[in-house]
Amino acid sequence: MIYVASRYESLLCSNIMPRGLIIYEPCGKRSDESELLRLRKMIKLTFKILLLIFLFCALVKNVYPIDIYPTQVDFLKFGIGARPSAMGEASVSLHSDVTAVYWNPAGLAKIKRVQCGAMYSEALKDAFLNFFGLAVPVKGWGTYGVSGVLLLIDPVPVTGDDDKTLGYLKWADWAVTLSYGKEVIRNLSFGLGFKVIQRIKSAPSSGTAKGKAYSGDFGFIYEFPFTKGLNLGFSVLNVGNKLQMEGQIKKDDLPRTIKLGLSYNTDSWVITSDINKVLDDRWRIHIGGELKFNDTIFIRFGYYEKAENWKGETYGIGIKLKNYQFDWANVPAGEMIGYTRDNKISIIIHF
Repeated sequence: MIYVASRYESLLCSNIMPRGLIIYEPCGKRSDESELLRLRKMIKLTFKILLLIFLFCALVKNVYPIDIYPTQVDFLKFGIGARPSAMGEASVSLHSDVTAVYWNPAGLAKIKRVQCGAMYSEALKDAFLNFFGLAVPVKGWGTYGVSGVLLLIDPVPVTGDDDKTLGYLKWADWAVTLSYGKEVIRNLSFGLGFKVIQRIKSAPSSGTAKGKAYSGDFGFIYEFPFTKGLNLGFSVLNVGNKLQMEGQIKKDDLPRTIKLGLSYNTDSWVITSDINKVLDDRWRIHIGGELKFNDTIFIRFGYYEKAENWKGETYGIGIKLKNYQFDWANVPAGEMIGYTRDNKISIIIHF
């Protein structure tokens, strides 16, 4: 027997029972039970993710003890992007902009429009660090990114015993990265990156030599379902082979890096914190924040510490005018830099 509900009964959910009985119950009850079941699944997923991160970090601590594997490709340790740099470089858990290719490729996942970004920084004395990146979201497929980092040192005169200039020492490091980020399931974004790293060195006595290495990045960002705006981020960067210059036996390790962090994001402010470990260093703390004013003016602040007494407060500002975003940061510099503070300037264009 088939029963047809009236227009009033259509507002109810029905279970057809044996012997032609119909038992009605409010639709809201089933909806609440379904939402509760989904929440339980997400909480279980949260604990599984946290457990995997803990086990991974414990394994890395035992496999790569401090100072056993010193790294030499240090230009990959410099922060990219004025916004994340002003926030203490604590960016692993942020869905951000095109600069996410450097911190955590999963941060590309929620970019909605094509972005093009660039940065200039005097990372070392008599040298500069440049970044260029492009992020292209494809509906249903995620966001694709391509970026490049260049460290170029001004030519250094080489003199002989008679103080005559024999020529110049020239040095350049660069890396090109292909990245991808996508929200694979609700609240969980995943990202990957593939990097080509090259060093070119030229000296009057030895001529020009090149070295190349390849590495990969991966990471994820998890949005906690029970607290809107609370994110967990995790990334592993620069995992690959060693860089070896032509005609040399010595090989340089890449600065393999682990980043783990939390952030809380509202319409008017952001607070974020990371703990980072580079292959040849101990765990380090990074914290930062951002105040937003009408999504036009941004005030940023933070603190970080790195190896070689490289630590201190960070700060900066940002201005967003229609499709253009201008950012400035002032950050600490290490003893190897040649001065105590470094300025970074970035621009991002939204198409």
